[in-house]
Amino acid sequence: MSETFFPINDLMRRKLQTSLTAVSLTLCVGSTLFLLLFSDRTGLGILSAAEEKLTIGFSTIFSRFLLFISILFLALGAIFASFLIFAMMTQRTRDVGLMKAADCPNNLIFGYFTELLVVAFISCFLGVILGLLADLALARILSNSGFQIQQNPVNFWNILLIFTSFFILMLVFGAKPVLNSTKVEPVKALSPTYIWESPPRLPLLKLQNKV
Repeated sequence: MSETFFPINDLMRRKLQTSLTAVSLTLCVGSTLFLLLFSDRTGLGILSAAEEKLTIGFSTIFSRFLLFISILFLALGAIFASFLIFAMMTQRTRDVGLMKAADCPNNLIFGYFTELLVVAFISCFLGVILGLLADLALARILSNSGFQIQQNPVNFWNILLIFTSFFILMLVFGAKPVLNSTKVEPVKALSPTYIWESPPRLPLLKLQNKV
C-alpha cells in the first residue's frame, strides 16, 4: 500500500465525517471572505454617497471602524476553521495508534499530511469561490432593488489574504495532532478516554492519597 493512497482511501472511508468537515470549512472561509468584501463595498458606497456631508474626521473614524470589523471577521473565521481542522486530525490518533501497534513505518503515518493538504486546499478554494459568488450576487440584488452599492472591481488582495491565512492556519493546527500522535504510546493512543495532555492533579487529591 503506497504512502500517498493510504490517506486518500482513509478519506473515502470517512466520507460523512470528511464531507461535513470540508463543508464546514468551506462555509467558514466563504462567509469570512464575503463579509470582508461586502463590508468593504458597502463602506465605500456609504462614503461616496455622503462625501459632501461627512467631515474628514468622521470619514476617517468610519473607515477605521470598517477595518476593525474586517479584522474581527478574519480572526473569528480563522479561529473557527483552526478548531475544526484540529478536531478532525485529533480523531486520527486512534488510527495512528493502530498503525504503530502494527509496526507500520513512520513514513506511512506521516501520509496523513496528504489528507490534511487535500482537505485544506479544497476547502479554501471552494470557500473563495463561494465568498466571491455571494458578494457579487448580493451586490447585484441590492443594486437592482434601488440601493446604492459601490460597483468596484473585486479586491484580489483580500482574496489572497483569506486563502493564504486560512490555508496556513489549517496546516499548522492540523499538523500538530499528527506530530503529537507519533510520540504517543500505542496503548494510550488506542484508549477511548485518551486526551493529548493529562489533566493536572489537584492538591486535594494528593493529600487524600497520602492519608
